[in-house]
Amino acid sequence: MAFWFICVRIIGTLKEWSEAMNFPKDPVMLLSVVNTALRDYYSSFDALVEDNEVDGEEIINKLASIDYHYDPEKNKFR
Repeated sequence: MAFWFICVRIIGTLKEWSEAMNFPKDPVMLLSVVNTALRDYYSSFDALVEDNEVDGEEIINKLASIDYHYDPEKNKFR
């Protein structure tokens, strides 16, 4: 996870980072990256998806596979 923070700081923005590197394939690592991004940079999951031009359904399905679902009131996957 520290690597992700370093990448964001060095490259500049999460969007530029996501263009340089794909979101993690591992669901647990994906959960960490997505929830951190939601907490620190985005007011909603839709904003994260739009800004990073990623497939939101793919993220939702991958996180559902480990029984995590988006809670819009908390703006996080739980």
